[in-house]
Amino acid sequence: ESVHGCTEAHCDFMRYLLELTLVEIKMVKYLPSHVAASCALLSNKLLRKKPAWGADAVNHTDLTEHQLKDCVRDICGLLENAESSSLQAVRKKYSQPKYHEVAKFVISPAGGPKGAAEARASSKPPGADAGA
Repeated sequence: ESVHGCTEAHCDFMRYLLELTLVEIKMVKYLPSHVAASCALLSNKLLRKKPAWGADAVNHTDLTEHQLKDCVRDICGLLENAESSSLQAVRKKYSQPKYHEVAKFVISPAGGPKGAAEARASSKPPGADAGA
């Protein structure tokens, strides 16, 4: 947390990504340190933290963004499929207010998130921006 300077909600989002990886067998091919770093990188990218993976992150992990790309891609797939997965315990846990409802974040095509409350309050139906 101190390296990233993250908010509590950002940390919860990283934990959510980490826990999604725990129930997916294909993630065992990655070192735990790579999974943790990839969750940090992906959450930074999705939450538009700049830089997403700066010199401090490289210095603390000895891992570059390029070294993490395959793991990040797999975690991104887990996130995209979380709602339709047969394993819902992690998603239900992180849908609770005490975890800032991070499992309800809606990631826009531009890569930015909407919080659960903002997504619920939006007057636009899903896909309304698709033609723009």
